[in-house]
Amino acid sequence: MTFSIVARDPAAGLFGAAIATARPCVGGRTLMARRGTTMVVTQATVNTRLGIEIADAVDSGDAPAQAFQRALAADPGRDRRQLLAISLTHEARVFTGREVPDESGELVDEHVAVAGNWLRDTRVLDGMLTRFHAGSGDLTSRLLDALEGGDHAGGDARGRQSAAVLIYDRTGCPLVDLRVDDAPDPVAALRSLHDAWDRSWGQYDRTGRFPPATAYPHPEGGGRG
Repeated sequence: MTFSIVARDPAAGLFGAAIATARPCVGGRTLMARRGTTMVVTQATVNTRLGIEIADAVDSGDAPAQAFQRALAADPGRDRRQLLAISLTHEARVFTGREVPDESGELVDEHVAVAGNWLRDTRVLDGMLTRFHAGSGDLTSRLLDALEGGDHAGGDARGRQSAAVLIYDRTGCPLVDLRVDDAPDPVAALRSLHDAWDRSWGQYDRTGRFPPATAYPHPEGGGRG
């Protein structure tokens, strides 16, 4: 399942990941940054524990290559895994096991990597990377651009159901953590959710003030409890 991207913006002190797939609730099982210094994505045959081990190892001082090698050497299912990782101090790294379902692949460039499996074809990855580099917004917007590029190029061959984006800042705090867990067009829904986030939390981050609330009203007959 899945196409995803990891990337960083050293000047802004941001790094993160975005993912889309034909399964529900993808964000909670695949995107992780344990101490807020290393982002890891686990996909294909997902192994959340493996992602945590890699994140912890890099957080503790290992180079990503060492962390990947050690964790995968102890994983009997490594040939079915696909992993991506990035941090503010390390370039992106990707692993695709030899039994990961076709169409699968990966592309790595400066500050960014994309990978996927069960793709309509590998042009999905080209579309993601092209849209990411063409983007002019902040890191979150460019990651969403990349998901849209992959989606428009064919996306997951089985369809679509969920998408997520997770961004950390240089202090190790999650700046953006958005998920669309079940939707017919999750990438578009994730963009809409981010637009709503930016009008509220984004404005707060930029100005220190929230705009007037636009919360939905209580259902008719509802009270405060």
